[in-house]
Amino acid sequence: MITKSRLIQLMVMLVILTGLFIWRTSTFLEGAVKETSTFATPLCQLSEPCTVKTDFGDFILTVKEGKIVPDEPYHLTLHGPVKDWMVSSAQVVGTKNYTGRIPVTLVRDDDQSNAIIYQATSMIGACSEDNVQLQLQIVVLVNGKELPIKYNFSVDA
Repeated sequence: MITKSRLIQLMVMLVILTGLFIWRTSTFLEGAVKETSTFATPLCQLSEPCTVKTDFGDFILTVKEGKIVPDEPYHLTLHGPVKDWMVSSAQVVGTKNYTGRIPVTLVRDDDQSNAIIYQATSMIGACSEDNVQLQLQIVVLVNGKELPIKYNFSVDA
């Protein structure tokens, strides 16, 4: 049988644990928002280089073809501002509709004047909509810290 004092002890512990859970959840989400919202996501016109400004400097994306056409390969080049960085992962996702996730394999190319450059060749599948809004999401490691970089662009079907 549960005594009155035991019931009060259980209620106090329940209140403490609930408070800790709420505090940890709110501080965790605040840290995540601060980490990813330090810079703006541009809407890229792929006919010219597209720049994302970060605390570490500018990351510049160029598309060799000047535009992305469905069912045709395109070539990406990513230039970074610092020497100590690497691409952890990259993918293309839809921003306004579900297009799935298209993995993009960026490969390091150190041929040019001590600059670190990553390049990729990829392809977007055809879509039934006329204008598809997409986002290239790249996770870069700079000095051991993950830095999410996002480029928004549109593709005409």
